[in-house]
Amino acid sequence: MKKLECIVLGRLATNPMSGYDLYKWMSKEAPYFGYSPKPPQIYRQLNDFLTKGWVGVTVDQRGSGPDAKVYTLTPAGVAAFLGWAMSEHSPTIRPLEADFQMRMLLGGVIGPQAAMDVLTTELKYRRRQQAESRPYEAPADLGEAAVPVDADWQAELVRMVGNAHSCWANQTSLGWRWHMHAWLPTSRTTALSTHNARTRRMNNADNLR
Repeated sequence: MKKLECIVLGRLATNPMSGYDLYKWMSKEAPYFGYSPKPPQIYRQLNDFLTKGWVGVTVDQRGSGPDAKVYTLTPAGVAAFLGWAMSEHSPTIRPLEADFQMRMLLGGVIGPQAAMDVLTTELKYRRRQQAESRPYEAPADLGEAAVPVDADWQAELVRMVGNAHSCWANQTSLGWRWHMHAWLPTSRTTALSTHNARTRRMNNADNLR
């Protein structure tokens, strides 16, 4: 499934929206997912969803402006979203890649277990990546360089960037994932307790009627 499809499905899964409102939201949030679409792309995607039967349209009569078409996921659209959100996560080489954030923020909305599955896969991949990582090797032969290159400076540059990348990847990226992995089970228990408490309150209110 293409990235724009995932983003639009993920947003419509939580809120029906007009094409314009979707564009306003994406202008602000979609860059975090590595995407900055133009309005024509969004409307083409919505029309494609209409053709596939993934969305339905209602007209929202707005007194302060022109009427708006509001798009809502159909059962087929919900099934497409859940198929993506619950599919196996495939990590990319770059840590904190936009695809990972997209899967966590948009796909993880269906529940803590979905987020935990994505995060567990991501952690296994990053641990293996860390164990197998090798420093960048600068070209040893600079005789064919198209620009003047100081070999000593190049070696120092590689060392500095390599150390910074290693420090960031190990302490920041991987550490954040471990923190989330430890926190999610507690969050899942809290969410379940909140849900159960809400259900008991509703049942008690029904019994008092």
